[in-house]
Amino acid sequence: MDGHPTPLTPFIKIATGASGVGVGATVGVALGAMDVYGPNCPNVHMIEGEGGMTPGRTAESLAAAATAQLSNLYLHVDWNQASIDSNNVCFENSRQGDYVQWTPGELAYLNDWNVVYVSNGHDFFQILTAQKFAANNSDNKQPTAVVYRTTKGWKYGIEGRAAHGA
Repeated sequence: MDGHPTPLTPFIKIATGASGVGVGATVGVALGAMDVYGPNCPNVHMIEGEGGMTPGRTAESLAAAATAQLSNLYLHVDWNQASIDSNNVCFENSRQGDYVQWTPGELAYLNDWNVVYVSNGHDFFQILTAQKFAANNSDNKQPTAVVYRTTKGWKYGIEGRAAHGA
């Protein structure tokens, strides 16, 4: 995949780009699937970075998904502390965030989502274990967020470089 995926990419139904616009759209897809198919509805997965979780529209969408008890909805968050203008997006280790003072897991939890944290989002076995756990533990009828802690530029030789927007 190059850059942002498009609907031409297999299994990608909606591709909206950055800034959390896709979260609301994906909540709508999950709600529609639940409405049409009932309790046996298909699961809907979305991928977002922590930068895309900072807009208010994302918080509103997370709250709406929890209120609607969209247990078929899974948010996969790539948390690498990087956005176009900052390498310190969220609060972490007592360090103030440049944009927000929460971690992605805290935001999801505060909005009544199930949260699964993957401390090494580059470790296939941690990822697989977290996804299996998430898939088998939605008995409370709430949506689930899986937060993968990653490093921008991991194994590409650009780790620690400043964001390109600044």
